[in-house]
Amino acid sequence: MLEGAWDAALAEFLESRRLYATWSATSSAGACLMNLGRFDEALEGLLATYGDTLPAAVKTAAQKAVLALRDGGGTIALVRAEPGAAVVIDERARGAHPSAAPLSVVAGTPVVRISKDRFEPFESAASVAGGQTTSVVARRSSRPAGSASRSGEAGRSP
Repeated sequence: MLEGAWDAALAEFLESRRLYATWSATSSAGACLMNLGRFDEALEGLLATYGDTLPAAVKTAAQKAVLALRDGGGTIALVRAEPGAAVVIDERARGAHPSAAPLSVVAGTPVVRISKDRFEPFESAASVAGGQTTSVVARRSSRPAGSASRSGEAGRSP
């Protein structure tokens, strides 16, 4: 199936979930996310939404898949980001800084964007290895009129 078709199907299943959250719509949305390579979102979303009501075998399989994903993926730790700033990783909104949970990502080079009113936007590509936490240092500075955005530094830690 073409990536555009997975995106379109995902939009339909997410709308279906919004209107009436069912196991079928959630599992179908999860399948679309998996096919789009958004593994962390698919598995963690499934457990967060239906963790208490999943059949035991499905819940166990999803938990094992999340653990395998975390072993094969990594996490991003934001340093010096402005509290309340919006965090976007690979074009997916991840909430406000600081996050309640680690920012799990698939190993690779995700692009981290941080923005907040009255501050310059920040963007940095972070190199994330499996099983590692990569620190992304966001330099904070008030936004003077007409200034360019600042880049940051990314470094890995065990």
